[in-house]
Amino acid sequence: MQQEHIDLLDDKVFQELYQKHGILKDDLKPLGTSEAFVYGYPKQNPTDIIRLTHSSHRSVSDMEAEARFILYLKSNGIQTMSSKYLRDGSLASEISCEKGSFILSRYSFEKGEFTELGLSKEKDLELAYKWGVLFAKLHQASIALKEPIHRSTIFERVWIDASLFVSNKEILSQGKKALEWLKSLKKTKENFGLIHGDLHTGNFLLDEDQEIVMLDFDDSLYHFFVDDLAVVVNSYRKANQLDANWDLINDEFTQALFKAYSSICPVPDFFVKNLEKFVEFREISLYTFYHQKELHLKKSLDQHLIQMEDTILSYKKW
Repeated sequence: MQQEHIDLLDDKVFQELYQKHGILKDDLKPLGTSEAFVYGYPKQNPTDIIRLTHSSHRSVSDMEAEARFILYLKSNGIQTMSSKYLRDGSLASEISCEKGSFILSRYSFEKGEFTELGLSKEKDLELAYKWGVLFAKLHQASIALKEPIHRSTIFERVWIDASLFVSNKEILSQGKKALEWLKSLKKTKENFGLIHGDLHTGNFLLDEDQEIVMLDFDDSLYHFFVDDLAVVVNSYRKANQLDANWDLINDEFTQALFKAYSSICPVPDFFVKNLEKFVEFREISLYTFYHQKELHLKKSLDQHLIQMEDTILSYKKW
């Protein structure tokens, strides 16, 4: 979260929040401030998530589209948090501030437990299977969408262009070639659509039946479906400290993902052919994102960024 946005969240914002929507500042439990201000509501025994997103990050229409996608998935029996309508009957509402505005959105507060990769091979494979089944259902639902949901595409996200934020010439060269590669891929109804976009272990809970419940659709976008798998494969690589050029496709984790996916619908050849490159593109995009948000200035991330650079520069030629 940028400091200027933290400074904009003043008492006037909370006064308007109460006047328009009946939500008191003192009844909000702070939960996080990564890309938005996230609260549990009410503070004691929360039933809802209240999110305030600055308009420089997402517009009202962006937030409405996100909420509609969540409701659509929920209506199709897919395990996810739920969007909730606000007091004015909308799914997203503007709250004025000194510069721009904050966009209010409301979701169900889900109960469950977080988990992580790298605890054991057995647990990693169990997660891979859960992810594979969920992604297959999510992608089928996305393909079946009849009414368009107006979310941005991957090509509209600024962090895919390393030249805007990164100064390292070798990384820039890799980033340029990666972006050219992405733009060269043919989009079809079967391989490109609305995805979650960031379903790492920090963005879901395991419910009482140990099933994944998706959270945080802030990065949902139109992208190649295989990118959902690339996100978790890259997370698996990092959690297990695997060499960047390990045998990704034949790894047990990737094979478990594919097997689970195929239990719902066939794994497209496009996935098998391009997953490795999407994992690499994910790492370059994360590196660029850190620079966009000026996270690279944090001393605590120095070693992490050096590791990312080493990984990116070890990739085979695009």
